[in-house]
Amino acid sequence: METADNVYFAELMEELNKELAIYKELLSIAGKKTDILVKGDVKVLEEITEIEQDLVLKLGRIEARRCDIVKQIAAFYKKEVADVNARFFESVLPEDKLTEFTRIFQELKDVLAKLEQKNKTNEKLIKRALDYIKFSIEIITEAGKETAVYDAKGKNSGEGALRLIDKKA
Repeated sequence: METADNVYFAELMEELNKELAIYKELLSIAGKKTDILVKGDVKVLEEITEIEQDLVLKLGRIEARRCDIVKQIAAFYKKEVADVNARFFESVLPEDKLTEFTRIFQELKDVLAKLEQKNKTNEKLIKRALDYIKFSIEIITEAGKETAVYDAKGKNSGEGALRLIDKKA
């Protein structure tokens, strides 16, 4: 017979598995994003960012559902929500369920650590790209400034002004 706590734990495991699947997908996308950032393919970067945003929204809904389940477990065991953590599950789950819980929990930690590292790498690549763009803009704007060159009579000869952009165009 299914008891309430077994139902809650089954639901929790289902939500944790959903979260794990999405985090794995986000990790895969982060790897692709690194390659895209290196190549500088803005169109593909835009597409992959939209996919990433959709996954994050899904993750938010799953996370909300998981939090509700944890609240139900806390109420069932007459515990504070903050006390329903990995250590709590170690004390209440039977061995077979604990093994599954521990596996998912550890896999989530591993995937999140890898995702954090990938995101840091991507952040550095984006920062470098922005620094390069800023540098390029500064070069273009500085090169476009006219420096006066005077002839022997003291008049501006108009020569010597370096321009990268033709104002006539």
